Amino acid sequence: MDIRLARSGLVLAVGLVLAGCGVYDSMRESLMGKEIPLACPRVSLLPAGTSLTRFLPGPGRDIIDIVYQVEIRDILRSCEYDIDDDTKAGTVTVELFVLVGAERGAADRERKAAFQYFVAVTDSNKTVLNKNAFDATVTFPGNRSKVDWTDKGVKLNIPLKAGQNGSNFEIIVGFQMSREEMEFNSRRRARPQ
Repeated sequence: MDIRLARSGLVLAVGLVLAGCGVYDSMRESLMGKEIPLACPRVSLLPAGTSLTRFLPGPGRDIIDIVYQVEIRDILRSCEYDIDDDTKAGTVTVELFVLVGAERGAADRERKAAFQYFVAVTDSNKTVLNKNAFDATVTFPGNRSKVDWTDKGVKLNIPLKAGQNGSNFEIIVGFQMSREEMEFNSRRRARPQ
C-alpha cells in the first residue's frame, strides 16, 4: 500500500470524525436548545433519619407498644434557575415532594401519625446554610393499616454567586426525632439482618 494513500485515508477519516462531531453538536443544540441545563442540588437522606418509630409514653418498647412507624421512601424534585445575565448571580428554586410510607402500630387508637421532617441545605463544605422542620399528619382511613403519603411540596430558594450552580449545594432530608428515637434507630440498624 502506498504511504501517501494511507495518509490521505487517515486525513479523510479524521475529517469525517470531526465533521460528525460538528453534526452531533448542531443536532444536540437543535434538540436541547442552545443552553445546557444546570444541575439541581443533590438530595440525600440522613441515614439514621429515614425511619421513625413512635411508642406509647412509658418504658415499653415491644411491638405491642408501637403507635406508628413512618419511613421516607422517595423524594421528588424539580429545579428552576433565575440568573442575571450581567452579574451571573441569581437563585435556584428547588421544589421537593417527600413520599412517606406509614404503618399503624398495635397501640394506635387515633388512626393517625403526626410527625415532623426537616429539610436542610448545605454548601460544598457540608456547612448547614438553612434548616426548617415541617409538620405532617398521615391518617389511616377505614380499616387500612398502611398508607402512602406525599407532602404538599417544599420550595427552597438558594442564592447563587457568580459561577455557582445547584451542584455546589446538597439538600438533606430526615425525620425530626428525640434522642431516644435516634438511639432506637441506631440499635435497630446495628442488629444483624
